[in-house]
Amino acid sequence: MHQLIAIRLRRQPELLDIAREHLAHWVTGDGKSTPWLTAWRNILDQPMDVLLATIQEDSERMATLRQFTPLAGLLTPGERWRLYAEEPTPGDRLV
Repeated sequence: MHQLIAIRLRRQPELLDIAREHLAHWVTGDGKSTPWLTAWRNILDQPMDVLLATIQEDSERMATLRQFTPLAGLLTPGERWRLYAEEPTPGDRLV
């Protein structure tokens, strides 16, 4: 999913604002953020090339963070369903 998101972000970098809004809404009621919120905030603040490489990174850390991604809303439901129907090839990178 994040490979397709990376393509979308390269074409429309302004979509990062949506991801940042998602993070802002996810902050707990007492104003504190969890470690994964902080990690995503740090990722989204990186230069675009670093951000794109990071979100596609094949690592345990990113696999965990992608389970709580603020970027999922950048794809349409149809795009997400098509991705779920396909079998991913480990290590594939589109960008």
